[in-house]
Amino acid sequence: MLDLAEMAERYRSARDVFLSNARLAKWEIYSIPHPLQGPCEIDLFTDVASCGNTQSPNLLMISSGTHGIEGYLGSEIQSRLLADDVVAVDRSDRHAVMVHAVNPCGFAWHRRVNEDNVDLNRNFVDFGSPLAVNEGYEEFRSLLNPIEWEEGYEVKLKAEAARALERMGLAALFKAVSGGQYEHPSCIQYGGNAPTWSRRTMEDIWMRAMAGKHRATQIDLHTGLGSPGEGVLMTYGTEEQPRIKRARAMSRLAAGRFGRRSCQGRAWPPSRKPRLRPRCSRRGSGIRHEGSRRGVVRHRRRQLASSPW
Repeated sequence: MLDLAEMAERYRSARDVFLSNARLAKWEIYSIPHPLQGPCEIDLFTDVASCGNTQSPNLLMISSGTHGIEGYLGSEIQSRLLADDVVAVDRSDRHAVMVHAVNPCGFAWHRRVNEDNVDLNRNFVDFGSPLAVNEGYEEFRSLLNPIEWEEGYEVKLKAEAARALERMGLAALFKAVSGGQYEHPSCIQYGGNAPTWSRRTMEDIWMRAMAGKHRATQIDLHTGLGSPGEGVLMTYGTEEQPRIKRARAMSRLAAGRFGRRSCQGRAWPPSRKPRLRPRCSRRGSGIRHEGSRRGVVRHRRRQLASSPW
């Protein structure tokens, strides 16, 4: 287990490499300070780098660290993209933006959640309307939130999960366990009771970057799903939809460019997509182990126009 000094150094190192590579690639940078500090009282930031034509109608945004500790792999991917000049700075047909550490507090403190125990993927909802109630969560709440992690508890957890899967099916179990909840602030999958600092910050970034845009693609980097060493491009819909076909094409392009193990695509048909509430701008995608090296790329289209890339 890392001590506080190691945690602080790991965060600083990831951020320094990202900023250094962005400067060397001649990207423009601005940093947004977080109100809280990290381990060893280090300052925390969400950093934004951009390049290309700000007047272009096409926006490509790549973000990392929505789920805190998962940002270390996301940061490395962003830094390598900058170092390899994958997104050329002189491209006139697009405006490209990278957001480093959406959740800097979770990033630095090695937690999936933010400073308020909020899972950010469950925080992008309308808090002015009645919040959805995840009735299935109650059945598993005590199992998922043990007071003490005793020896052998992992075996018990897996056995209970297997029985629940057989009884309920994947979609219903996924919704119950990972669909989010708004009633238990100290428990996992908590979505909060108001927009968090990270949500407000991302909304400001989106407003600034989206001005004058007709097409926008956001790739949000996560870890924890898929086979080790494989990238999975996740989106929601049916294989016949143009945006799903674009996602597949992006997967094949990434596999051809970066080699090693293939970058797969995966789509949830609308009838099977585990959903707790009407679709919002960000959704959860399941249980992940903190610090996992498995790569997940979440892909969203804001407009179903033909992709320029």
